[in-house]
Amino acid sequence: MVFFRKSIHIGVQTYNAEEFITAEELGKRISEARAMKHRLRFDLMRETNRIDKEELELFEYKLAKYMYELKAHAKLNRHIAKAEALVTKFRNQKPPENATNEQGKEWERKKLTTKKVLAVLRRYITSQNVVSREEVALVKSSYGFKLKQYAPRLLDKVPHKAAGINDLVLGRAVLPMPEFPTEKNMRQIRAAEKLIGRKRRQYEVQNQQFADMKPDTRLTEYLTA
Repeated sequence: MVFFRKSIHIGVQTYNAEEFITAEELGKRISEARAMKHRLRFDLMRETNRIDKEELELFEYKLAKYMYELKAHAKLNRHIAKAEALVTKFRNQKPPENATNEQGKEWERKKLTTKKVLAVLRRYITSQNVVSREEVALVKSSYGFKLKQYAPRLLDKVPHKAAGINDLVLGRAVLPMPEFPTEKNMRQIRAAEKLIGRKRRQYEVQNQQFADMKPDTRLTEYLTA
């Protein structure tokens, strides 16, 4: 049994429960359906995504070009499956049924567009020109500090690769260190320690008991003047 998405461009064929066909006939019908879908692809995509014909034609041209690049270069073959899945998702996306106005706007904001799809494929292609660096760096993350490798397997022998800023401030953790620190790493470590020290002082001030606080002499002089 084969189903089509409902479309004004495809005629309705009522289901006949009494009809039984051979596998060979089914394969023939599927081939005919695919040929029809390919022939109507611009109309079907315009209907689903509200894209004008010229934009679709340019998209199809660039898509064919990028897919050829992915298949022609052995280094890029690993991206083919992801690229095909992305294109299939783009072609089949449609707004949710019975969506509220807000949900419709959210779908419009997040939906795949021709530009988004082509940008991802272009990024796959240009990735072959990225030269890996035999380098490890200590970098700041959203939660603290971590070691970042710029080539594979550089951190395989380093068990401690990241630490949260709260644990570092409270002394519950230490900064991660490369196996063989370079001068650049030492500068990164000093900068990280400086930041941790500043946050530690701020923490100590915030948690100081009232009884341990010392009066500000400048404030006292101002109030007694």
